[in-house]
Formats: sequence, C-alpha cells, structure tokens
Amino acid sequence: MSSRKQFYEQQLDEKRKDLARVQRDLAGDNTQEEERRLNNRAEQLLEDIEELEGKLDSVHQDKQTVNQKNSHWEQHLYKIDYKEAGNLIDSTLNLIEQKFRAVLFVLEKSTEYSGKYCIQHLRDRLEKQGVVDYPYHVDFLPGTTLTPEIFLRNLVEKLQIKLDRSVTIACEKALDGICQSAKGRSILFLHINLELSDFDEDFLEWAIHDFWCGLVDRLPQLSKHNRYIKLVGVISIDETLQKTQTEKLCCTESELHPTKLLRLPLEKWAEPEIHRWLCSFSRLELEDETLADIAKQIFKRSNKGIPDSAERRLLESLEKLAS
Repeated sequence: MSSRKQFYEQQLDEKRKDLARVQRDLAGDNTQEEERRLNNRAEQLLEDIEELEGKLDSVHQDKQTVNQKNSHWEQHLYKIDYKEAGNLIDSTLNLIEQKFRAVLFVLEKSTEYSGKYCIQHLRDRLEKQGVVDYPYHVDFLPGTTLTPEIFLRNLVEKLQIKLDRSVTIACEKALDGICQSAKGRSILFLHINLELSDFDEDFLEWAIHDFWCGLVDRLPQLSKHNRYIKLVGVISIDETLQKTQTEKLCCTESELHPTKLLRLPLEKWAEPEIHRWLCSFSRLELEDETLADIAKQIFKRSNKGIPDSAERRLLESLEKLAS
C-alpha cells in the first residue's frame, strides 16, 4: 500500500468516526446553540470526507476499470443540478425542526426528471441532522394497479407482520410496526415510489389521509422515545398533479402542513452544471474546452437537459472516452 493511500485512508476513517460521534450527539438533548454548532461540525466533516474521497479516488485512477468508473459516476450523479429542490429541502427541514416535526414531499415526473437523485440530496441533508431510519422504501412492479390492499401487502412484508383482511386494521398494524421499529432514531424516512404504477385519485387520497396522517397522529407516541423525532416522507409519481388535486392535497412552503403534499421542483440539467460536474467527477484528463464541448452535446441531445435522457447520454459519452 502506498504511503499516500494509507495516509488518506487513515484520515478518512478518523473523519467518519468523528461524523458518527456528532450524529449521536445530535440525536440527544441539545440547546439551539449546541445543535447549530453540531450541524456546522457535521457539515465541515462531510466536506472533509468528500475531499479525502476525491484524493483517494485519484490514487486509484490508473488501476480502475471502466465498470468501476461507471459506478463512481453513478454514485456522484445526484450532485449535478438540484439546487432549487435542495434549497426548499433545507428551508423545510429547518421549519419542521421548530414546528410540525413532519413533512410529506411529492416528486412529479419522477422517472423523466431522475427524482432518485433528488431523494439522494434529501437523504444527505437528513444524515447531517441525526440518526436516520431507512427501512421504508415501498415500491411496486411496473404496471401495478394500486389499491390500499396491495400497498399494505407490500409494506407488511417488509415489517414481517401478518396482513389483516380489514384494510383499516391492516393499516393500524403497519403503522404500529413502523413506530416500534423507529425506537432509537431521530428521523424516520419513508419513500413511497409510485413510478411506473397505475393509481387513481382515491388511492392517493387514502395514502395521504389514512396512511400518512395515521403516522403523523402517532408522533406523540414516537416522541416518548425521542422528543425530537421527525417524520419525512416522499411520494414519487410519473404524472403531474392536476389542479384539483393540487388544491385539495397540496400545501406551500409558506403554509406548510404536515398532512399535505409539498411539491419538490425537479428541473432540467443546465449545460453549465453538466460541465461543472464533468470537471469535478468525470476523472477524465481532458482540457476544460473539451469537457465544455461534451457538456454542450449532452445538453443538446437530451432535449435541453431532461435528466433521464441526459444521464444516459452522459454515461455513454464517459464510457466511450474511458475505454
């Protein structure tokens, strides 16, 4: 092992241990000043870790295969361009820290606009705030027509509890199971992935009014184990909510409500952001002008930055250049 690699790995291990200690401290009782100090420390440690990971990556660069590079590219794609959504996530998480302790986001056109990367942004921000519980990623086979029964069947399998024939009782059992497993956590995160699924307005209303609201109603129960616990949910859909649905089911940041949907904006990837990402994460020893030309072509060939298309074009270009 080279001395440089060994040094970076030792430094990285120490930073990660420091971050774990800070996250444990954040989960405890803290004054506002202590919490602010711990959050700032976590932010600095995450930046240090990312810098060290980059330096360590450069040591391995010559030995990596195209497949390994591909994994690296995919790992960092979420950093490409989600500033507007990231700003809304930050302000909302600060708000629920002080008031509601619960928020339910919705991602529209999630497949086309690579909502998975926006969720990664959200997870990163949550990890800075405390110990996060991630067992609740509920998704379905493409083309599934969703009903409350099918939704609950999927969820109870993850919770390893018996499905009751009564939807109401099954929902209560599922919610109780989630609460039981959340002990010792400061953040409970739930992702309901409805991409590529068929569902109607009645199902969406049930998912919000019966399931999510039922979880919010259990916050006092959850708070017995951690008074600062937060509920953060995301629903991913491939459609755009209709105006009537928006009026009935959604809230705004200025009028945030824990039992209504808050829309997270998904945008096209801007050409300068694609260029910036190539410079930071491609690991290609190319001139800046060449990387700028690659970004221009990716942007042009992806209908001016539609993320799902731009992602495919970007990875195809990188693989060709790295082979």
